Amino acid sequence: MKIIVPIDFSQSSKIGVEYAIKVAESLNSEIIFVHAYSCKKRS
Repeated sequence: MKIIVPIDFSQSSKIGVEYAIKVAESLNSEIIFVHAYSCKKRS
């Protein structure tokens, strides 16, 4: 099983990462971290 964890480097994200690690360890799962952002178009 793989667990996908979105991150944005906020405090809430850090808490989510810590929780995901605990869940992954208990299920012997792999974690995939995803960070996405959008860029503004240059004028």
